[in-house]
Amino acid sequence: MSKEITGILIDRSFSNIGHDFTQGFSQIWGNQPTKPRYSVTLREESSGMRGSKISIAHKHRMLYIGNLNRRADNSENGRLAAKAVIQKLRAMASGSPHNPDLAEDEF
Repeated sequence: MSKEITGILIDRSFSNIGHDFTQGFSQIWGNQPTKPRYSVTLREESSGMRGSKISIAHKHRMLYIGNLNRRADNSENGRLAAKAVIQKLRAMASGSPHNPDLAEDEF
């Protein structure tokens, strides 16, 4: 029996807090009832005053941007981010015209 690749998570984190975030994200991402069909890239960038900046993109479209710091539960933040990303991807797939990032008069 061959296994089908249904989605890829590209991890570009480099710090311990970035790896904690990725671990939390991948717990939700990989345990969905229907496997994700989307490839996403998780990228960590160093931010001197704020710890690290984390971003998640699909086909060069930014789905999530957040900050990580040593005092936060970054694994839990990763799980919450995964839920938000999954919701955005499902809305994109369904052709939903509503974009919560835009006001009613923007398009």
